[in-house]
Amino acid sequence: MQEIEELSVGGAVKLRGPVKFGSIDVSGSATIEGDAEGNVLKVSGAGHINGSLSAKELTISGSMKISRRLVCDRINVSGILRVDDEIWGGYIEISGTLEVLRVFARSCIFSGKVSAEEIIADTIDVGRKSKIRGTIIGRDVKIGRKAEVEIVEGIHVKVGKDAIVDEVRYVESAEIDQEADVDKVVKVERLSKELPKSAIPD
Repeated sequence: MQEIEELSVGGAVKLRGPVKFGSIDVSGSATIEGDAEGNVLKVSGAGHINGSLSAKELTISGSMKISRRLVCDRINVSGILRVDDEIWGGYIEISGTLEVLRVFARSCIFSGKVSAEEIIADTIDVGRKSKIRGTIIGRDVKIGRKAEVEIVEGIHVKVGKDAIVDEVRYVESAEIDQEADVDKVVKVERLSKELPKSAIPD
């Protein structure tokens, strides 16, 4: 395993994995061929991991592609993040674009565009004018004004003014603004998926 304490990339670099790192800051272009594990990864340029990434903190203001699973405590994306597999996260904030197979998290705040088969979290806040493709499943789900969402499933669901939702499925409560555009509202006995007890797998 290649060990890197601190690396700042302004040009172009290619690393052979597995890589263990303390801190990597990419303003240029970086590719890791294999898995990577570390503390802090910041990408304002372009990053590509041909493998999985496990980190404490990930900040993307540029673009990043991960070909396998991403496991991270804190994820902040104002740029573009594409993950071919699942994300297991603690706190996830997306103001840019996220494309992923599935998300499991404790808390998600979306104010950008997200495309996923499923987003499963304890609390999910979809901000104003956000666009979410896929099914959202959570304990407390809030859909903001003018947000567009396909399917929302929650124990407690709140849908704001002028939001567009294909279907709301709720267990205990659904508070839907009278000016929201919701095609279907269904009361269900339980959520279709269990919420993760811990969003970070063992």
